[in-house]
Amino acid sequence: MSVRERGNGYQMSVVLSGQRFRKQFPTKLEAMEAEARLRVAHQKGEVLPSFGKARAGEGMWSLRDTYNKVWAIYWRDTDYPQWQIRHQNKVEGFFGPDTLINHITSEQITEFVVSLREQGLQPSTINHSIQSLRKVLRFADQNGKLTKYPFIQTLTVNNKRTRYLTEDECKLIIRESKGLLRDAIIVALLTGVRASEMLNIRPNHVENSVLYIPVSKNHMPRSIPLAPMALEVLLRRGTIGESYIREWGALRERLGLHDVVWHTLRHTFASHLIQKGNDVSVVMELMGHKRIETTLRYAKLAPKNFKSAINTLGNFNPLDYPSA
Repeated sequence: MSVRERGNGYQMSVVLSGQRFRKQFPTKLEAMEAEARLRVAHQKGEVLPSFGKARAGEGMWSLRDTYNKVWAIYWRDTDYPQWQIRHQNKVEGFFGPDTLINHITSEQITEFVVSLREQGLQPSTINHSIQSLRKVLRFADQNGKLTKYPFIQTLTVNNKRTRYLTEDECKLIIRESKGLLRDAIIVALLTGVRASEMLNIRPNHVENSVLYIPVSKNHMPRSIPLAPMALEVLLRRGTIGESYIREWGALRERLGLHDVVWHTLRHTFASHLIQKGNDVSVVMELMGHKRIETTLRYAKLAPKNFKSAINTLGNFNPLDYPSA
């Protein structure tokens, strides 16, 4: 354990990159918070914090203080720390890490959302950052650190139309990419894994030409049989990581695919499976959806396939049969 009771307090003892950090704290929460601060700073590549600095004020929490406490209690063992860090960075980049949590207003949150929209981010991505902010504000409120809980409104996400790549577009982005980005695109198109799931792929997750996802967004494991190209990439690389993201943005701009985001590759995987006549329940399992309704939206992408299904009835006419 990284935090244990020792004497009249609690000791935090953590080893990061071969270096041990040890510090005594009066309460278990403070020790857990210190550990979270160390781990987050280490993952971000920042200067590791010291624990003797003065706080913003007696009894007051800054935005960074609150995030550290949330990390210590809720996100310490999260399966996708980079995902949490990415949205924390957006929140702290706008409000400032030293801003007192009690000073964040509804008007400022509206300005935050506007700034994200101006960056061209999709409503679903913006909602993740809003949820990150909401988590720390709710935690601060539960601990009596807010005078007034600010109004937070998530954006409406339109799932009625789902952008996916045609086969020609798939060939285009593979042909125009190279190195890690090309390999990441191949894996995404042929497995449908989420970006967070790809980040956590390890060599031991591939066995007998099957990719095993131990923990997904829905906290449920799943297995995905690997097509030859995806299998070759994962056996050769072992891990994918996320350093391809910047190159992906440049590729989109160069090819003029402004309405395509990384998640579009996941939509493409599902829609192509449906178009090729695969059962919706099978696609649901491969995608890791909890509800069949989520998968059914892909069925609308290929209406011609359903028309051909009706055509299989041929010239059947119920009126040809006498009534009972």
